[in-house]
Amino acid sequence: MRELKPYQTLAGAKAALDNGGRFYNLLALADDKRISKGELNKAAGVFGGEQKAFLFLHMAIAKLSDNQQAEVLSMLDRPLAKRYKSHGPQQLDPAAMNKARVGQLVVVDGYPRFHERKTHHAVVPMMAGKVMMLVPVETHYDGYQLFTTASGTGTPGWVSVKRPKVHFTESPTRFGGVIRQYTDEKQKTTGLFLEAIYYYRLDS
Repeated sequence: MRELKPYQTLAGAKAALDNGGRFYNLLALADDKRISKGELNKAAGVFGGEQKAFLFLHMAIAKLSDNQQAEVLSMLDRPLAKRYKSHGPQQLDPAAMNKARVGQLVVVDGYPRFHERKTHHAVVPMMAGKVMMLVPVETHYDGYQLFTTASGTGTPGWVSVKRPKVHFTESPTRFGGVIRQYTDEKQKTTGLFLEAIYYYRLDS
């Protein structure tokens, strides 16, 4: 999970996003008033898939005015703009997360309250020379309930983050990520949670 710094000005957003892409994006030009997939991926610091880049874009321009956001989005290449409109993230409140669909990109604001710490154990195949070996891997997660208000009333959503360097306090925070499904083997129940990819604090 990565802390994101939203753009504060329209000029700053345009300069960061209309960046010419990486050296192998031969058809992308900086400052040509168009934002290509390669340029968006470069600004987001991602390679390949668009999910993270779409999340980055939605959250990075969120502090601009509605008109300024629309101006930035109008710079997207037409195919990219079409995919962003169809598959970009939805802004939800914490309670609505429980009705989202698995795999959906979601951005949600709320007050996180620490709930539990878990460790996921898995075995990953890796090559050591010419020999395939099974290597045990541990991934550590912190689980939070996410409330709409500071008082913790209402139905919370659930947020899971890979063990961060920072522990979230109960201050307003924006999370962006993907809706996943969990299964509670003991209770024989399933539920939804947000696997967080980006965040930033709303009170800073």
